[in-house]
Amino acid sequence: VQQYVDVGFNPRGVVIFRVSPGLNGYDETRSRALYEQLISRIRSAPGIRGVALSHVGLLSGAVNSTSIFVQGRAYQPREHNNEIYRLVISPGFFETMEMPLLLGRGFTDRDHANAPKVVVINEAAARKYFPGEHPVGRRFGTSAETTAELEIVGVLRDARYDSVRDPAPPTMYMPYTQR
Repeated sequence: VQQYVDVGFNPRGVVIFRVSPGLNGYDETRSRALYEQLISRIRSAPGIRGVALSHVGLLSGAVNSTSIFVQGRAYQPREHNNEIYRLVISPGFFETMEMPLLLGRGFTDRDHANAPKVVVINEAAARKYFPGEHPVGRRFGTSAETTAELEIVGVLRDARYDSVRDPAPPTMYMPYTQR
C-alpha cells in the first residue's frame, strides 16, 4: 500500500542541509556573504534547477514562532495567546519549493533591508487571524506596540511545517534581506 501526504511543496529531487556559520564565529555580515556564495556555487552546478535558503527548514523538526498582534484590534496587557510560526527565506524560495501563491505576490528585489517590512502568510494564518477578510495589505506585529510593523503582501498555500503528521500551523514567511 503506497501512502502519500501532501506536504504543500514538491519534495522530489529536493536536497535539504543545514549550515551554521555562527558556530565558526561568523557575524551577520560574514554569514550573509557565505550564504550568497553558497547560493551562487550550488546554482552553477549541473542539474540544479533552483536554490533557496530558509530558517528553519521545512520538515526539519525545528520550530521558530512568535506572537501576532493585528493592527486595529484590541489586546489585553501581556496577551500572548496568538502564535504564528515563522520562516525567514531567500528570494526564489517559493518557486524553488514549488509552493503556489494564492493571493498577492511573493518577495522581490524591492524587499531589501531599507524597504518597508513585508511578509507572506499561509492559508492557516489567513483563516485564523483574518477570517472572512482579504489579508493582503493588512498589517501586524509581534507585540502590541508594533502592530503596523509588517505588511502582508501575499497568501501562500499551506505547507507542512515541522511534521508530515500535523496540519500546517499559521505561518508567516519573511525575506531574509529584512531580518
